[in-house]
Amino acid sequence: MKAITILPLCFFFFIISGIISPSKKPPLIISKQMSHFTLKSDILKFFDFGIKRIYSDIIWIQTLLQSDLEHYKEKNGNSWMFYRFYTISNLDPLFIENYWYGGQYLSVIKDDKIGAKILFEKGLETYPNDYRLLYYMGTHYLIELNDKKNAIKYYEKIFDYPSTPNHIKSLLTKLKEEEGHLMESYQLMLQLYREAPEGPLKKVYLKRLNHLKNKIHLKHINHQIKK
Repeated sequence: MKAITILPLCFFFFIISGIISPSKKPPLIISKQMSHFTLKSDILKFFDFGIKRIYSDIIWIQTLLQSDLEHYKEKNGNSWMFYRFYTISNLDPLFIENYWYGGQYLSVIKDDKIGAKILFEKGLETYPNDYRLLYYMGTHYLIELNDKKNAIKYYEKIFDYPSTPNHIKSLLTKLKEEEGHLMESYQLMLQLYREAPEGPLKKVYLKRLNHLKNKIHLKHINHQIKK
């Protein structure tokens, strides 16, 4: 009999405890990498050009609004933002800002090194002589991929561009020297020296020229000794 009267009482205290101190569940946090949605590229062939342009603009705006700072830890170029930028490039291959800013965001912010490389490469297929894409690609190879050989290849293409700053040109001579291309480094540095106005910078270039000249001479002597 007592058990029957105690049950309603226990139930009452159970309800009261839930009202007074309700249990709070921790919020469920799902990363954007797990929750993003992007239309597959093979569906895009059914769209006409006008619809593709509209859809690419929508994805671009949506991606910028939803962008995050979470580093992508895998090395396979599959970050959600890469898929967005790559889809935009399929919808509107001439949208150059997508390559400029999308590639930089993947490279610097998302740390998606492979994704950035693929997007820059695709941009250069459409704009092979674009200064920004060549510069960004060279910098990506040098800093993010630690690949001096390919960095040199892209920096070489912008060496004579009017918009290329002197510190990038000087960097190219340094990279060539480090890779063992002493004579090429010397020739480029000689060009910089001749084009520089009189002043401190010209003196720095002259010092570098003498340094390279000595290294070339020493290399020639060592080669003769080995013979």
